[in-house]
Amino acid sequence: MRKKVLIYVQAYNAEKTLERCLKSIEMQTYKEFECVIYDNGSKDDTEKIANRFSEKDGRFIVVHRDENDTTLFFRYFVPLFVEKYTGIIDYFCNLDSDDEYKADFLEKSITFLEKNELDLVASGGDFIDANTGKCVSKREVEQDLIIEDQNFGSYFPIYHQFMRTIWGKLYRFSLLGKIDCERCMCMAYGGDTFFVFNILHFCKRIGIMNKNLHKYYMSLKSSSYTFSEKRIESDTKLLQEAITFLVYKVGYVSPMNQNFLMQVYKNAISDTIGVLFDSTEKVETKYYLLCKILNDFYTKLLIQKMWFDKEFADLFIKIASLMVADSQIVEEHYADIARLLAKMGLFVESIKNVDKSTIFLMQVIIRENWYNGEFPLQNETHMLDEAKEMPYFQNISRSFLKQYGTIIGMSMSKKRKCIALNQVMDIFMGDEKIVSNCLEELLQLGINLSAELEQADRYVYLEKEYIRYLITNNQVGKAQNELQDWNEILPEDQDFKRMRELIENE
Repeated sequence: MRKKVLIYVQAYNAEKTLERCLKSIEMQTYKEFECVIYDNGSKDDTEKIANRFSEKDGRFIVVHRDENDTTLFFRYFVPLFVEKYTGIIDYFCNLDSDDEYKADFLEKSITFLEKNELDLVASGGDFIDANTGKCVSKREVEQDLIIEDQNFGSYFPIYHQFMRTIWGKLYRFSLLGKIDCERCMCMAYGGDTFFVFNILHFCKRIGIMNKNLHKYYMSLKSSSYTFSEKRIESDTKLLQEAITFLVYKVGYVSPMNQNFLMQVYKNAISDTIGVLFDSTEKVETKYYLLCKILNDFYTKLLIQKMWFDKEFADLFIKIASLMVADSQIVEEHYADIARLLAKMGLFVESIKNVDKSTIFLMQVIIRENWYNGEFPLQNETHMLDEAKEMPYFQNISRSFLKQYGTIIGMSMSKKRKCIALNQVMDIFMGDEKIVSNCLEELLQLGINLSAELEQADRYVYLEKEYIRYLITNNQVGKAQNELQDWNEILPEDQDFKRMRELIENE
């Protein structure tokens, strides 16, 4: 007696693709199957199409639900299948309602599984552009692969990609009764991967055929391209599940697999971040969720170990740019974003639609928090060149940039110039020690700011400090010129009189 297969198809508003999907099942060369079609609350003609197949072929069974419920497979169907079909069904497989099998999928999968005494067999797949119908990539192995014992560790980077999806595989039906449905239901994203790795715990031997027997249609409407906040937690759970699986199977996670998993995690959070920022969430929400991703233990480890490439770095700079450029982001977040860039060793040179002051202030924070303490000379030169474009800083020194970068950045913006002047005054009137080789530049900046802002008292105070500086540093000629001007403006000022007398006595 030939072994029997249970095929599960879950459909939601799939009227455009379901017929193609079910037709590929109907045309299988292996005929001993039963196909359960679950219409998950569709509002289009999905149910009609499913019923048409059921009416002409008793192997197709339709279950309809009025409301959409994405957890029903784990919450209802898996327990039902185990109760109803144990001892009757030998194998299980799943096909998405917008995908299709090649005609010999079942026959070749069963033959390969039984020949090699496997618990699970995967086949290669073609990835099809849903809009054009063209194959854009393939998932395949060069030769048939059998995995058991320690090979679960040594072959992990090879077979991992095949285990990320529930489809494209044939499972021994008995495995369904062993999975933890409650844990699988908790996954808002990546439920396929979680399901498969849960099953792999109970597999002694698995295999991958070097035959492409499944067609996966890629569409932007796929759940892979829509955003849910729980997706962030799912990225972490999938990594933890893979680590748990390797420890269970081979006793440890090798350096090779550790590095591989961190690359997988990097790609996962890159996708999550990309989907997040293409979503319609408010900017403040995007910022909050981005911080949630970046404060995750594994993301911190990724950044600490520098396990990321230029593509990831460019994505992060792009996102930081978009956030800073949005007027809804409150100003204190600029510093947080800059500190995150610094931890990753990333320097932002320009951001569209953002004033120079904000960019410069971010650069200052990046410089102060640079990940290994060695701030690149080319980045510092870039900051100097930016500052020299401003009238106040045409002769700016590196030491002044290093010591008072924040004040320089504040001075570049009309709305922040008053803050910059306040900071200058706090330095001169407080207990802070002023770096000697920066004193003249700081005084000149304060004088220029107070003049522009028409704050006469501060202007006079700083002019007096500047003249004292000139006298102390034996620049008597400059001091006399300055005092001559003030003799005409404030001839009776006692401070100016004493400074003139000091010069005359010398």
